[in-house]
Amino acid sequence: VDGRVFVGSNDDKIYAFASNGALEWTFVTGGGVSSSPAIEASATIYVGSDDGKVYALDGDGGLEWSYLTGGALDSSPVPAGGLVYIGSADNNIYALTSTGALAWSYRQGDDESSSPAIGASGEVYIGALDNKLYAYTSVGALAWTYVTGGDVSSSPAVDASGVVYIGSEDGKVYVINSNGSLQWTYITGGALKSSPAIDAE
Repeated sequence: VDGRVFVGSNDDKIYAFASNGALEWTFVTGGGVSSSPAIEASATIYVGSDDGKVYALDGDGGLEWSYLTGGALDSSPVPAGGLVYIGSADNNIYALTSTGALAWSYRQGDDESSSPAIGASGEVYIGALDNKLYAYTSVGALAWTYVTGGDVSSSPAVDASGVVYIGSEDGKVYVINSNGSLQWTYITGGALKSSPAIDAE
């Protein structure tokens, strides 16, 4: 959006800066903002807050809508295919429409601080603090789960073929096939909260 920078803070505000660092506006939420903002092609800015709300803001910092979940939102929203996906500390993943209505939600085994990843055909992947990676169909039906040896606060990455990459607090990187079977794993020297990134190849 014109090179602007958007960031949330634990002072209960979302900040917008011009590309030269000048403050353009702030928006006050009802709680701290650990969630990272996401910007849709329409220039709508989505962000979660510890007050349990997903906020949709226009480019001038005006509120388009908000949606109240049942828990704090450390997960970052992901807009894709006309929906906005986010995990909540109330143990649910939410899919919201671009107007702020609930499209679907699914209750998982524990808090999601992981952020969702969306596959090429609309599949949704997210980790949870019950040691699992969850996979959903594009309409919110549970497709499969994969159990790791620790909490999954890492956010998954998915490639064009549907292979999912995720870190676990058991210290392992997992690579999971699109059907939920394990392709390979690698043991690192410590818990993994960092999220994988996949290059173009």
